[in-house]
Amino acid sequence: MLLVFGAINLDHTCFVENLPRPGETVLGHKLHISPGGKGANQAYNAAKMKASTIFIAAHGRDSQAEKALANLQKVGVRTNQCTIKRTSPTGFAMISVDEKGENSIIVIAGANAKLEAKTVKPATLKACAFLLTQMEVNPAETHKLMQMAKDNNTKIIHSHAPFKPMPPDLFSHIDYLLLNQQEAVDLGTDLVKYGYSAEMNAIAQAFNMEVIVTAGAHGVTHFAKNGTSQIFPVPKIAPIDTTGAGDCFAGVFAAALDAGFPITKAIEKAIYGAKLHCLQQGAQPEYPRFDEVFNP
Repeated sequence: MLLVFGAINLDHTCFVENLPRPGETVLGHKLHISPGGKGANQAYNAAKMKASTIFIAAHGRDSQAEKALANLQKVGVRTNQCTIKRTSPTGFAMISVDEKGENSIIVIAGANAKLEAKTVKPATLKACAFLLTQMEVNPAETHKLMQMAKDNNTKIIHSHAPFKPMPPDLFSHIDYLLLNQQEAVDLGTDLVKYGYSAEMNAIAQAFNMEVIVTAGAHGVTHFAKNGTSQIFPVPKIAPIDTTGAGDCFAGVFAAALDAGFPITKAIEKAIYGAKLHCLQQGAQPEYPRFDEVFNP
């Protein structure tokens, strides 16, 4: 069973010819409204991959929450342990996507900022083999839950996005660390301040964790805790929209591990799932189906 702890939003995606530069106004030609949030996206996609998934988040008492939760429930995500913050709105994201499929994103946290680790019941954590986290909710609460999971021997998959500095000792709690290329650079730069190497293979060994770095068309690299590394090529495609591709990767990866696949196969499935997603517009509703990823 998989527990996902993270943010839930309603995404407003505007499609434009080019992303605006500082001070520039551009005209959009299409608006797409869909459920989002890194935690919700990953939970949704893991459930579509047939992982038994519990999602714990904080949301407002508003129509945005109703739409976002209903979409998760449609694919079997258990949301009954989500908490309502009556004085805060449900999270909101404004996304711009250009003609090349590249995006820029602004997120208003809303109720997400008030999510607490204590919301997770000990019995829930005990029932889950894996915990999947990100950095879109209060980092201090994510850190607390990581410690709880470590004490419970629950394996931790952590998507370090959006990048925020984290105390080095917490990385020793993580079993699988997911980064994109820029996050890997930022992490290396930050850890150097504490006397660690900036190289991903050294970081993987120092904290005894598996590190997976995605680099778009340049492929995915697995830096193993035993000091070895492997590059996985990605299919050449013309992406329509890369929004949520990282979350798709994380969701498929977590579902594959939960299903018992070895890490190399989990990475391959995650690459394929993210590729399919980039050929669609939007996040959650357009995530691929189980049979497309696991029985292509």
